[in-house]
Amino acid sequence: MTVGEPVLGTLYGGSGPIAYTHLLTVEEAVEVYGPISEWVVGPQGGFRRVCFGETLFSSAELGRGFDTQTLPEGIVTVEDPDLDWPCPQCGAAPGDRCSGASKHRVRRARGEDYQRLQDEMSQLRETIAKLRKQNELLDEQVHAFRREQRKRVPICSRPTRAGRPCQADAIIYPTPIESCRIHLTPEEKTMLAAAEAERRAEFTIRPSGD
Repeated sequence: MTVGEPVLGTLYGGSGPIAYTHLLTVEEAVEVYGPISEWVVGPQGGFRRVCFGETLFSSAELGRGFDTQTLPEGIVTVEDPDLDWPCPQCGAAPGDRCSGASKHRVRRARGEDYQRLQDEMSQLRETIAKLRKQNELLDEQVHAFRREQRKRVPICSRPTRAGRPCQADAIIYPTPIESCRIHLTPEEKTMLAAAEAERRAEFTIRPSGD
């Protein structure tokens, strides 16, 4: 500023009052930055911010005295955290105003409980997602272990009634046989019965530790 320049008033600029000679009007902002795309007010209708084109202004001095009723429908929005929650008294959905002249007092208390429940549900969803991921990893490990064990166990390759290989586990106890119990030949059944009888006999005559 220079000496003799007219001063209209002062604004607080963080470090102290700042004198100004001219305030930007809404009409001037529209000419410079573009038409009003959004006008945001608080729960009681107080000015919050305004967007000209793509430029935001948050100074309350800019919107002082401007009639928001002259703006097209949908331009003015209310920034009220309580509207994020439903109202238990009139049933207003999140984002909608209460039916009546003012907001119901129980909405804020209800909103705090609602927000707490939403946070708990979000945490539960995250926990469930983590558990599902862990279960999927465990299932993959179990399948890999079974495939590895499957490779070590002999497979019965004798044909089934459909003519395809059996693919069932072959007998490895008490004596290894290249067949499962379903496709045993009479000779293999006799050999398997003799081996089982021999095992039982060894177990019967084995001295005890007493």
